[in-house]
Amino acid sequence: MDQSIKVPWKAWYGDEQFALSFPGDWEVTVCAMDDAPVLTEDEIADAFERPIGTATIRDLAKGKKSAAIVMDDMTRPTPGDVILKPVLAELERGGISKDRTKIIFALGAHRPMVREDMVKKVGQEIYDAVDVMNHYPYENLVDCGSSQIGTPIKVNRYFMESDLKVSVSCIEPHEWAGFGGGAKNILPGISGIETLAANHSMMAESYQGMTGKIEGNKLRADIEDIAARIGLDVIANVVTTSTRGIAGVFVGDMVQAHRAGVECARTVFGTPVVYDQDVVVLNAYPKDTEITQISNAFNMAFLPEREVAREDGYMVITSACPEGRGFHSLVGHGARLAPKKEILGGLFKGRKAIIFSPHLNRFDVDAYFPEDVLLCNAWDDVIRFITEKESGPRKVAVFPTSPLQLPR
Repeated sequence: MDQSIKVPWKAWYGDEQFALSFPGDWEVTVCAMDDAPVLTEDEIADAFERPIGTATIRDLAKGKKSAAIVMDDMTRPTPGDVILKPVLAELERGGISKDRTKIIFALGAHRPMVREDMVKKVGQEIYDAVDVMNHYPYENLVDCGSSQIGTPIKVNRYFMESDLKVSVSCIEPHEWAGFGGGAKNILPGISGIETLAANHSMMAESYQGMTGKIEGNKLRADIEDIAARIGLDVIANVVTTSTRGIAGVFVGDMVQAHRAGVECARTVFGTPVVYDQDVVVLNAYPKDTEITQISNAFNMAFLPEREVAREDGYMVITSACPEGRGFHSLVGHGARLAPKKEILGGLFKGRKAIIFSPHLNRFDVDAYFPEDVLLCNAWDDVIRFITEKESGPRKVAVFPTSPLQLPR
């Protein structure tokens, strides 16, 4: 009799549970992150009363006429409606009303968000009450000089013209910046295309090299230098649970509050690891919207000190990809900094490589990966391919939220 393991699926497009079935004689280990309970409204509110390294947002707002909130987009799991409500309440308590506040989506070089996306992210009530807009990386920019290492700084004009500058995002492992959150909403979030190109050029030739590393991270240092130069006043960052709830809230200085959030993230995302498995399944939730985000799922293949998949084993990426190939102006298919196929193919570390997604076609996969990477649109085809190559029981490790997970 088959055994079934459920993994979270389709972030922002239903947040479902998807059943992965395995033969009954296979030894399947679910390597889930340690996780945390979802904070209550009172616990979230308490974080705004105890900012780290700054005054409260309401005190920062006093005497100012306008505010801009930069908010991460659909490629990030931040539950915007939950965290934006106390941010907006704080602004109003400080004298900045909703009609003098803008919410700017930190697209960087990602696709623009349509109304449906925006409502999903911030909720209908906030969408109707606040001026909500996309960042545009080609126009409406302010030239702010250069960073300490020479990165040209061009930033969204609406953000720069606002009296109080706020950033709302999540803290999650990132293959170049160490962790997301903090200053990263400014660069790449609301920067101009040439600023983005300079930033992404620092990382175009490698993947996963700095995941979880903050100290000594030149890219992180550069984006924090730039955010300080343009006057980011305060952040409200969250650490999410495995189901996109809020496990921690960190309000305050873009460095001090961010680092406190990183320590929380290391605990919440901590994962027990098994090694030398025949099959390793890396599920891309909560960054499973499109294939351009799929490299985030490789965290648990790279970070453990020993090999999770045996040398001649199988590495399977599972990703819903309801948006298919997705879009990125700089590192997307055919863009100026598009990664070489052999680099992305190398993420499988020489194992037999399989991508499972009901919403991708061969052209989507071929745009990024070598032709020897197998695409399966049905999970049964994954199991059939593995069992046809070699009979008998298998040892399998399943990482349900691989983009978030970190080895203990």
